[in-house]
Amino acid sequence: MGLEVESRSSDSPYIERVWRSRSHDVDRMTSVATAHWDLVFWEHRGQVKVAVQGPESKAGPAPVPDDATFFGISFALGTSMPHLPITQRLDGFAEIPGATRRSFWLKGSAWRLPGYDNAEGFVRRMVREGVLVRDPIVAAR
Repeated sequence: MGLEVESRSSDSPYIERVWRSRSHDVDRMTSVATAHWDLVFWEHRGQVKVAVQGPESKAGPAPVPDDATFFGISFALGTSMPHLPITQRLDGFAEIPGATRRSFWLKGSAWRLPGYDNAEGFVRRMVREGVLVRDPIVAAR
């Protein structure tokens, strides 16, 4: 079966795309090189995890937990979370600890878990609270 993936574009200047997927009978995938980074949420065996992943300088194998659900926001070029330096996640990820089925902690505040249909509202809050910023010079290119 593999990975079932669905994605959509967004009208937010901060978001490149929003995606969700489900894994079945797969334990590995090839992660593609990308200049974008993602905020990823997944549930596997009743445990919820959150991580900031990428960008990735090259393609490579990535583990996939079987029978898991995933949701992610891929951010537009020039968008960043300054409190999480890129060096912590280039070609990897930085897990955000303490996630539950309802919330997670980000930069000292509790955040409700977003979903595929409300990603834009979640990102607007991130911008309002100064967690997410956009470099106007990079964004203009």
